[in-house]
Amino acid sequence: MSTTDLQSFYRTYIAAVNALPPSSGNLAPYLASPVIHNDRHFTPAEYRALILDGSTFTIDELIVDERARKVAARLSIEVVGREKKITENVFYVLNEEGKIQQVWSMVEGV
Repeated sequence: MSTTDLQSFYRTYIAAVNALPPSSGNLAPYLASPVIHNDRHFTPAEYRALILDGSTFTIDELIVDERARKVAARLSIEVVGREKKITENVFYVLNEEGKIQQVWSMVEGV
Protein backbone atom coordinates (compact mmCIF):
# COMPACT_ATOMS: atom_id res chain seq x y z
CA MET A 1 0.00 0.00 0.00
CA SER A 2 1.23 3.48 -0.80
CA THR A 3 1.31 6.32 1.72
CA THR A 4 -1.87 7.71 0.18
CA ASP A 5 -3.54 4.28 0.31
CA LEU A 6 -2.65 3.85 4.00
CA GLN A 7 -3.95 7.31 4.86
CA SER A 8 -7.17 6.68 2.93
CA PHE A 9 -7.63 3.25 4.53
CA TYR A 10 -7.23 4.69 8.01
CA ARG A 11 -9.56 7.63 7.42
CA THR A 12 -12.17 5.22 6.02
CA TYR A 13 -11.70 2.92 9.02
CA ILE A 14 -12.24 5.82 11.47
CA ALA A 15 -15.34 6.90 9.51
CA ALA A 16 -16.66 3.33 9.84
CA VAL A 17 -15.94 3.35 13.59
CA ASN A 18 -17.79 6.66 13.94
CA ALA A 19 -20.78 5.26 12.02
CA LEU A 20 -21.12 2.14 14.17
CA PRO A 21 -24.55 1.54 15.66
CA PRO A 22 -24.59 1.07 19.45
CA SER A 23 -23.34 -2.34 20.62
CA SER A 24 -23.11 -3.71 17.10
CA GLY A 25 -21.57 -2.98 13.76
CA ASN A 26 -19.07 -4.84 11.70
CA LEU A 27 -15.43 -3.82 11.44
CA ALA A 28 -14.40 -7.15 9.89
CA PRO A 29 -13.59 -5.56 6.51
CA TYR A 30 -10.80 -3.63 8.26
CA LEU A 31 -9.55 -6.22 10.76
CA ALA A 32 -7.50 -9.38 10.51
CA SER A 33 -8.68 -12.33 12.57
CA PRO A 34 -7.41 -12.44 15.16
CA VAL A 35 -6.43 -8.83 15.77
CA ILE A 36 -3.86 -8.30 18.52
CA HIS A 37 -4.60 -5.33 20.80
CA ASN A 38 -1.95 -4.51 23.41
CA ASP A 39 -0.69 -8.12 23.20
CA ARG A 40 -4.16 -9.69 23.64
CA HIS A 41 -5.83 -11.64 20.82
CA PHE A 42 -9.39 -10.69 19.82
CA THR A 43 -11.85 -11.70 17.15
CA PRO A 44 -13.13 -8.73 15.13
CA ALA A 45 -16.38 -8.82 17.18
CA GLU A 46 -14.45 -8.81 20.48
CA TYR A 47 -12.31 -5.93 19.25
CA ARG A 48 -15.46 -4.01 18.27
CA ALA A 49 -16.73 -4.45 21.85
CA LEU A 50 -13.72 -2.44 23.11
CA ILE A 51 -15.10 0.71 21.44
CA LEU A 52 -17.39 2.73 23.71
CA ASP A 53 -20.86 3.22 22.26
CA GLY A 54 -21.50 6.84 21.34
CA SER A 55 -17.83 7.57 20.71
CA THR A 56 -16.75 9.96 17.99
CA PHE A 57 -13.11 9.80 16.94
CA THR A 58 -11.27 12.73 15.37
CA ILE A 59 -7.84 12.27 13.82
CA ASP A 60 -5.53 14.95 15.23
CA GLU A 61 -2.29 13.55 13.83
CA LEU A 62 -1.66 10.78 11.29
CA ILE A 63 1.68 9.27 10.28
CA VAL A 64 2.13 6.27 7.99
CA ASP A 65 5.08 4.10 6.95
CA GLU A 66 4.25 2.34 3.70
CA ARG A 67 7.25 -0.03 3.74
CA ALA A 68 6.42 -1.33 7.23
CA ARG A 69 2.61 -1.08 6.67
CA LYS A 70 2.34 0.93 9.90
CA VAL A 71 -0.04 3.69 10.92
CA ALA A 72 0.36 5.97 13.94
CA ALA A 73 -2.37 8.34 15.07
CA ARG A 74 -3.30 10.71 17.85
CA LEU A 75 -7.06 10.78 18.25
CA SER A 76 -9.49 12.97 20.17
CA ILE A 77 -12.48 11.01 21.41
CA GLU A 78 -15.83 12.48 22.35
CA VAL A 79 -18.15 10.20 24.28
CA VAL A 80 -21.83 11.02 24.74
CA GLY A 81 -22.48 11.93 28.37
CA ARG A 82 -18.85 12.68 29.20
CA GLU A 83 -17.44 16.17 29.49
CA LYS A 84 -13.86 15.08 29.98
CA LYS A 85 -11.66 15.01 26.87
CA ILE A 86 -10.21 11.63 25.99
CA THR A 87 -7.16 11.23 23.78
CA GLU A 88 -5.65 8.09 22.32
CA ASN A 89 -2.19 7.47 20.95
CA VAL A 90 -2.41 4.39 18.76
CA PHE A 91 -0.15 2.40 16.46
CA TYR A 92 -1.31 -0.17 13.91
CA VAL A 93 0.39 -2.80 11.76
CA LEU A 94 -1.47 -3.98 8.67
CA ASN A 95 -1.04 -7.47 7.27
CA GLU A 96 -0.30 -8.28 3.62
CA GLU A 97 -4.03 -8.20 2.83
CA GLY A 98 -4.22 -4.61 4.09
CA LYS A 99 -6.14 -5.41 7.29
CA ILE A 100 -5.30 -4.28 10.81
CA GLN A 101 -3.34 -7.09 12.41
CA GLN A 102 -1.84 -5.48 15.51
CA VAL A 103 -2.75 -2.45 17.62
CA TRP A 104 -0.91 -0.73 20.46
CA SER A 105 -3.08 1.82 22.21
CA MET A 106 -2.69 4.20 25.12
CA VAL A 107 -5.75 6.16 26.21
CA GLU A 108 -5.55 9.31 28.36
CA GLY A 109 -8.40 10.85 30.31
CA VAL A 110 -10.52 7.77 30.95
